Amino acid sequence: MVKKKGLDTRTKMILVAERMFAEMGVYAISLRQINIEAGQRNGSALHYHFGSREGLISAIFEYRMEPINQIRLELLEEVKDQASPDLPDLKSLMGALLIPGTAHLKTPGSVTHFSRFLSQAANTYSDKIQELMDNKHNSGAREIRRLFRSALRDLPEPIIKQRGMIAEQSLIQTYAAFEALKEEKGEAVGIEDYDLMVANLSDCIYALLTAPVSEKTKQAADKLVG
Repeated sequence: MVKKKGLDTRTKMILVAERMFAEMGVYAISLRQINIEAGQRNGSALHYHFGSREGLISAIFEYRMEPINQIRLELLEEVKDQASPDLPDLKSLMGALLIPGTAHLKTPGSVTHFSRFLSQAANTYSDKIQELMDNKHNSGAREIRRLFRSALRDLPEPIIKQRGMIAEQSLIQTYAAFEALKEEKGEAVGIEDYDLMVANLSDCIYALLTAPVSEKTKQAADKLVG
C-alpha cells in the first residue's frame, strides 16, 4: 500500500493508478486493486471521484497533459513568431514536440510513471483510449501534427499517416525507456544523456518524416488511394 503525504485523495489515486497501469497495463488491473493500493477504506472511493476506468484514465491524462500542453503552446508561439505561422520549418518544430514531454526526465528526486503509462495506453489500440489521449489538453500536439502535415503535403496521404504513427510510437517508447532508466538508477537522467536524447530524437524524427520515398513505397501507397 502506498502512502503519499501532502496529497489530496483524488491526486493520490491518480498517481497510484498511473503507476499500476504503467506496470501492468490499463486493462490488466482491477479498480478494486487500485483502490486498496491507494489506501482507501471506502470501496467506492474510486467510483466516487472518477466514475469509471475511463474516467480515471482521463483524469491521469488531464493531470499530466495540462502543464505539458501549456509549455508546448508557448514554444509553438515562439516558433510561429520566427517563421510563417502556417508553415514553420519542420526542424524548428522539434523542440516544441520533444521538450515538454521529456522535461521530467532531468528533474532530480522525482520518479514518474507517466511515459510508461502512456506507452501502455498507446498499445491498447482502443478507440476509446485513443480518444482520451487526444483530449482538450493535447491541443499543442494536434497543432504540431497539422503543421507537419502541411509541410509534408507533397507526399501521398497514406505515407504521411504512417510516418506520423511511426514517429509517435518511437517517441512514446523512447520516453518510456528513459523514464524506466531514471527510476532504476534512482536519479535524474544525466544532462548530457538528456541533451543527447532530445537532439538525437529530433534528428531521427526529422529524418523519418522527410525520408525520400522509394518507388516501391510509392506504388504501395498508390494502391491505397487508387
